Amino acid sequence: MGRINWLKELNWNEDQLEELRLTGFAYIKQGKYEIALPIFEALVVLCPDSVYDSQTLGALYLQMNQPL
Repeated sequence: MGRINWLKELNWNEDQLEELRLTGFAYIKQGKYEIALPIFEALVVLCPDSVYDSQTLGALYLQMNQPL
């Protein structure tokens, strides 16, 4: 069974992903990590090959003292 391409299933394009990314980053800049966390969790699912999203998600976990 193959991976689901969520972007195709949702009929999303790169512009919508970038808007979601910018929203998450805006919350990070405000220190609202608990709001940014699910946004970046979703981005990792929507775009699993994005190193930026994975690194940001990891940094959020560390910032929130959840290193595992």
